[in-house]
Amino acid sequence: MGIAYVEKLKQDGVRVEHRSAEGNIHGHINIRQAIPSVQSDIEGNIAALKDLLAEVAATA
Repeated sequence: MGIAYVEKLKQDGVRVEHRSAEGNIHGHINIRQAIPSVQSDIEGNIAALKDLLAEVAATA
């Protein structure tokens, strides 16, 4: 369902950054010490957010 939502947003012209944390549970960020791969997911999310903010700042 999430990917269908992403695709619908794209069709409607909304800028979307879809990131998938394969194999992780919902809310996995809260247990990052227990799941080593979560750290790279968090770093990727932060990088994507920085890119988005830079894009928004450049158009403001």
